[in-house]
Amino acid sequence: MKEILAAGLARLVEMRGMLVSAHSLDSSGAYERSLAERELISNACFLSVFIALEEFYEAAFAHYLVGRMSTARWKPSKYGRPPSTDHAQKMLIGTQRYVDWSTPSTVVRLADLYFVDGEPFRTPIASAQEHLNRMKTVRNATAHISVTTQAALDAVHAKWTGSAATGVTAYGTLMSTGLSGSHSFYGYTETVVQAIMLDIANRS
Repeated sequence: MKEILAAGLARLVEMRGMLVSAHSLDSSGAYERSLAERELISNACFLSVFIALEEFYEAAFAHYLVGRMSTARWKPSKYGRPPSTDHAQKMLIGTQRYVDWSTPSTVVRLADLYFVDGEPFRTPIASAQEHLNRMKTVRNATAHISVTTQAALDAVHAKWTGSAATGVTAYGTLMSTGLSGSHSFYGYTETVVQAIMLDIANRS
């Protein structure tokens, strides 16, 4: 589990470095990169963080399903006994083409199917479900904008900032400060993703 956790956390650090670099200022205080470049890099960093969480879920599910322990040597009670992590991943996919790791309610349902009380997944994911759903909306908006995705993004932006807006961009939402005034959407996403990874990996 240490390796799975380390890989996930390393991705967060790597993407944070790229994000900071993309917003570097020159000696006059102006951005060194154009708005288009900052937007492209920031959206890509956010997408990579989103994917890192999905990859973490997949690896952690397989890890615990084959009977391995957390970093604190805790072992879950489970309903299946796959002989290998590869077989565990095939069990998770079942007859589908893939597992929808992007939807928190789906991940929690899978956890309830395979682990007693859905742990160690249910509690950290359920507690962060609101922001995880917002993340998915922004993720969708980085891929394409339609009438439907734009309305959903506007709604997320308004709830996050407390200010109604129309026609906002994914980048604008990622860089916007929340009602608490202490985090950008991107920054809070990092906090949420890191907390989920740590809670699942370090369960005791």
